[in-house]
Amino acid sequence: MAAWAALALAALACNLPGVPLRPTLTPRPSTTFVPIGSGTQTATLPGETALPLLPTLTRAPTNTLPPTPTQKPVPRGTPPLAGGALTISAVSLVSVARDPSRPNGAIAKVRIDFHGGRPPYTYYDENVKQPGNPVDALTACGATLIHTVRVDSADGQTASKSYYFASITCLP
Repeated sequence: MAAWAALALAALACNLPGVPLRPTLTPRPSTTFVPIGSGTQTATLPGETALPLLPTLTRAPTNTLPPTPTQKPVPRGTPPLAGGALTISAVSLVSVARDPSRPNGAIAKVRIDFHGGRPPYTYYDENVKQPGNPVDALTACGATLIHTVRVDSADGQTASKSYYFASITCLP
């Protein structure tokens, strides 16, 4: 405790005016390295007094885990298509029925032939979701039917195809 108090007073004394400064001698560093061995070592330059060197503590090496083999990377991104690419191969007119809720109205049943993708599938005619395949296309008796169908599969694929049927014939 006394050493700390003396050090604090010495630091304060340096800042007081009128207190003479006392120069101290500091040994020059050695330009040669002395190997570390047992006992006290000394290092000197010619014409200087030897100062004892204190041994230093070094941390003992620690064991590390043994290396492990690198595992094969797992690919990320779009998974391969289980059922292949979703493609509409044909759109065909199955039947036409009168629609009593509209004057001269008709409902055409249109079948979508497709392959690929993965079930369940969702069907659309003119972007209107349909309950299944064939889809219902609203039209008029004697009209030309130009629409687009779309199939969405469970694996995220979408396929669409425009179709054209001329002169829709309605039975009486």
